[in-house]
Amino acid sequence: ISVCVSWRVSEYFTRLNHLVQLEYLDLENQAATTAADLRAIHLSQIEQKASRELSLLTRFAGWLLFDGLNRTSSFTSMHSGAEECKMAGEKGKCDYLLNVPCDCAWGDTFAKTCTHFPETNDSRYLQELFFGGQRLDASPNGTRNYNYTSRPFETTSANRTSWWDDPLTVPGNEHGSSARGYETTYDRLRVISALSAIQIPLYNYDFSIDKSLSTYIGFEADGMMVGYGGCGHS
Repeated sequence: ISVCVSWRVSEYFTRLNHLVQLEYLDLENQAATTAADLRAIHLSQIEQKASRELSLLTRFAGWLLFDGLNRTSSFTSMHSGAEECKMAGEKGKCDYLLNVPCDCAWGDTFAKTCTHFPETNDSRYLQELFFGGQRLDASPNGTRNYNYTSRPFETTSANRTSWWDDPLTVPGNEHGSSARGYETTYDRLRVISALSAIQIPLYNYDFSIDKSLSTYIGFEADGMMVGYGGCGHS
């Protein structure tokens, strides 16, 4: 009798284990499917936001570069710390980066530290675009020939590269307030500096953790890059 009972109990639990395994696998599949669906929805929302902002940024940049918008003769302030920081050693230890203005009132999601500015003064004017571009082998109008370099083994890393550090001294600066279009590096920088009125607010308006890390405009002719990355980096 005991043998029969043991056999029936063993047979019953064997079938039960099999059913539990099937149910467990089904639950795992459902969980994986749900997680994938939620991630896809989340990614879709992020991509939708990024595509909308990129479309807006590209549209205004095109209008500026092709004279679709009237501009004043001013050159909106921008800065660069590439040349100053290239020999700083450890990442984030350059004085230039450590002194980037960051008002706590801005609510920058990616700010590691911030400073409380007087509430009576609007500190938004401290937000400026940054730019970066290489000096080596730049032609008189700033265009760089990427198929040829006079010193191929000199610019093998960021800290061995010579960078422009003043937007007023880049090729084409003789155009001054008459700069327009994209003929020279100076023209491109001066014209696109006006985009700060769009580029910086695009970064500021979103306080979520899904916000854009930064926004950039790049130029193929000289490799110049202009952008804004908030308090997190510059």
